[in-house]
Amino acid sequence: MKLTKRSSGLMLLASLVFVGTICGIFVDQQRRMRQEFNTLILENLASYSASQRRQFHGIVTDAGHTLKSIAGVLSAVEVSAEEPWLDTYLATMNEGNRYYEIQYSTENEIDQWIQQGAEASTAFWQEVQTQAEVTLGFLQMEDQVYFLIAQPILRQGSHEGALWTRLEASTLPTLAMNSPVFKKVTALVVKPEGTILYSSNVDFPSTGNLLTSLSSLSLPADFIQTMKELLDQPKGEACYFQAEGRQFFYSVSPLAKDWVLINFVQTPDVLIRSDHILNSVLISGVILIAATLLLCLSLVSVLFRKRRQLDLDQQRYTMLAQFLDTILFEYDLNQDKIEFTSNADVHFGQDKRVIRQVSKNPEIKALIHLEDFPPRRRYSLQQLTEMQEQIFTASVGLRVKDGSFRQFACQYKWVFSEGELVKMIGKLTDITGHYSREQQLLKQAQRDVLTQLYNKAGEDAIEAQLKQDPRGILIMADLDNFKEINDRYGHAAGDQVLKAFADILKRLFRSEDILMRTGGDEFIMFIHGLQEPGLGKQKARQILDQVQQLHFESLPDLQLTASLGVARSPGAGTSARALIESADQAMYASKEKGKGNVTDYAEMNENCDK
Repeated sequence: MKLTKRSSGLMLLASLVFVGTICGIFVDQQRRMRQEFNTLILENLASYSASQRRQFHGIVTDAGHTLKSIAGVLSAVEVSAEEPWLDTYLATMNEGNRYYEIQYSTENEIDQWIQQGAEASTAFWQEVQTQAEVTLGFLQMEDQVYFLIAQPILRQGSHEGALWTRLEASTLPTLAMNSPVFKKVTALVVKPEGTILYSSNVDFPSTGNLLTSLSSLSLPADFIQTMKELLDQPKGEACYFQAEGRQFFYSVSPLAKDWVLINFVQTPDVLIRSDHILNSVLISGVILIAATLLLCLSLVSVLFRKRRQLDLDQQRYTMLAQFLDTILFEYDLNQDKIEFTSNADVHFGQDKRVIRQVSKNPEIKALIHLEDFPPRRRYSLQQLTEMQEQIFTASVGLRVKDGSFRQFACQYKWVFSEGELVKMIGKLTDITGHYSREQQLLKQAQRDVLTQLYNKAGEDAIEAQLKQDPRGILIMADLDNFKEINDRYGHAAGDQVLKAFADILKRLFRSEDILMRTGGDEFIMFIHGLQEPGLGKQKARQILDQVQQLHFESLPDLQLTASLGVARSPGAGTSARALIESADQAMYASKEKGKGNVTDYAEMNENCDK
């Protein structure tokens, strides 16, 4: 009898330990799966917002370029823009354009709009009248909201009118890619202080304030504070919070000018939800535990069901990977083998799902960075904890099954077993289109529109070259009396002179030299890797000779000269900013001597010392 009671007690204790273990496993699995689902949803929302912004920027950029091109034609010809030919021309341009329609308005019409319009439209048209470039604005007319894009038309330095178009804000939600994860996404355009300019959801009035509306909904104070901080400095972040039994996912990113794009999704509008799956898992677990306690045969049953559950989880993750343009992979160090998820077939072909002898495959070695792996040895618990928490990122070009190369973003982590490194797991995301667009936008942002030389971004390029080799020659040039050219002949003539001067620089300097236009008529040239004393002045005099030979048929009496300053590194400075300041001093010393002079900074200081 005692033995029976003792055995029963041990069985009961073992059952309780087992039940506690199973409950702990389910709780931990629930937490992990929810985190994974939330991460996947946030990645989808971020991709959705990025697609929306790209499409919007593409439309605005296209409209701006079109307006600028037409304005350039109107400014150059002598025909009046108010004649009927312009209406016919614009009608032809607008054919087949699904997003916007170009219109022309005279300066008098704009003055009337300013007198009659609301505060927002008045400020926009007043800004148009003071600008020479494309201007963006926002307009609300009755129940409709518009993005405005306008390009002034200048003739002989004065505003004659403006070409403009408008894009209905209601088209903004239609610009994003279709997502299989969301049923409904609420799009908002908000100012940094919270004013709602546009909302695709009637629950957010277009004249309201987002922060005030959120406060009235009794949402968590920390969420409202976070939203306020994100509005002040939008960086393209996606986050989530939980309130009143629901989860809210949102992304905040800059749209254009001082407008912020916010996309909201709440739990009922997410088509793939972790709580439904987790509830079924928990119910199964409860039934399993009850059967274990009653029949004392739960061990085999639990192990069997757990295996089935793991298989089901694997299927879910595989399915989610197919919803996203993301490929998961696992690299086994012991077997020197890498295996991709099934959606890799689309990119790499079925024969490349599993690749062996990875260490001998150059293309795959570039992906997994074998040289970055920690040494194969045992680690302490603290070292393991730190290393397992690290997530590494890389960008790699891989050959796909059609033979071309595509750009992939790679994220990976290390996996340890009994203190030893055994595997690496990660994911690949095809970013070829986004990467190419970013490179193109970066190049555009670094170039002066008129001359195609570097703008202020050229300083970073000079700094990078100086870090490789501290030797270099920097020349600064300023066109003498350039303001008089603009005042006498007009800005079109001034632009012609600037382009001609830029062409001289392109002919005289090497392709690896840095050529910049830093101001209206100021230019910087940097020759990397050389510091011969006479080379800078020699190049500067070549520039002067070429400038003096410039002749323009439309400017027959123009006598163009320039003042130049030369500074050599490291003597005149070891940074781009220091060299520019030294060359600037030398250039102004040239101006004091008279037009068409060159001054070397080192020689100038030697003369001062004497």
